[in-house]
Amino acid sequence: MIGRDWELPGQRRFIEEIRDHLERGDQLTIAVPARTDTRRLAECVRRATPALAFTVLSAARLCTGTAEPVEALLTALHIAVEPGAVPSIQHLFVAPELAGLVVSVDGVHEINEDARTRWGTFLAEYADVSRRLSSAATVPGQIVLVVNGDPAGVDASAPGWTPLYWWGRLDRLDVGVFVHRTRPSLDRVVQSCVVEIAGFDLALAETLAYEHADDPERTVRVLTQHKHELLHAWSEPRVRQTWCSADAPGSLTDSWACGQVDRFDGENRAYWHSCMFVDEARTTTIRRRIWVGQVRSILPRPEEWRVLVIEEAKAAGFIASGINIDELEFAALHDQLRKGQRDPARARLAEFAGWLRHTRNRISHLDLVDERTRRDGDSLAIAALRGS
Repeated sequence: MIGRDWELPGQRRFIEEIRDHLERGDQLTIAVPARTDTRRLAECVRRATPALAFTVLSAARLCTGTAEPVEALLTALHIAVEPGAVPSIQHLFVAPELAGLVVSVDGVHEINEDARTRWGTFLAEYADVSRRLSSAATVPGQIVLVVNGDPAGVDASAPGWTPLYWWGRLDRLDVGVFVHRTRPSLDRVVQSCVVEIAGFDLALAETLAYEHADDPERTVRVLTQHKHELLHAWSEPRVRQTWCSADAPGSLTDSWACGQVDRFDGENRAYWHSCMFVDEARTTTIRRRIWVGQVRSILPRPEEWRVLVIEEAKAAGFIASGINIDELEFAALHDQLRKGQRDPARARLAEFAGWLRHTRNRISHLDLVDERTRRDGDSLAIAALRGS
């Protein structure tokens, strides 16, 4: 859902935040929603921090058998322990093999609950010892957990350990850039609708870029199919919460982990995935999101055109030059132009002013403006404004 390349502005900021924490010597849990390519993420982090040495380990392989986390790490990193000694955290800190190394543990979501609990206990202790040694000559190795889904049980809260969530990282600009790269020729109004409907789900945005996302019926069909592909990870949330915190999913973690909800475009209002509303009566939420997309992309245009129509009408003498632009809102402008002498130029301006009036009213009353109506507006603008 996050995308493959991690090249969008919001994605790059997330990578840079991880880099900054690593360069400060922090221990990290990086939590991303399920179905995210965590190996790709780890590779992007590695490229962003060329001064640090990385090794990537699989949590599933580390947790085979009954070995405790310390013993598993010592074995995986080929750190020898003197004969007869009991492996301990101290062995990790004195081992030259680990000094200055970033150990990225991937696939924590694949291990069982008992193993996750043991790792959580170990990580809290590791963070505490690492923090106390941070001013000593020894450079403690850093551990990064990459969790695909809910980090429950391994999200260490001890001082010295920082959890970073992929939460609220995308905004409308990110998704708009992504949709434009996916299909540069896409109509700007449809692109705006795609952004509003897809929200934080880039996979859905990619699909909608090739559909008529300004058509509620077709959009619902696409969302229904998309929901079938996600159902294996989804269950109905117990509480469909409206507001959310800025830094972490909190009580929404379960729903966030499976891709049902996220914080979007910097708002503290939880953005629930559009697929959650395909069975809603009259598909009200989906229609409203399409409407918002149209408002953002269409609404500024009629106002610009209204000013141009007034200027054209003044130049042609159809409106007194002394009339202020603010005095001629859409209805007044239309009425002014359709009353008076018959003239082809005046008739074209009046027809266009009528289109502006009715289109503006439709948007104001939560109605959608279909593609044919939008094309009619473009044609009328060309005919009436003569390229101005």
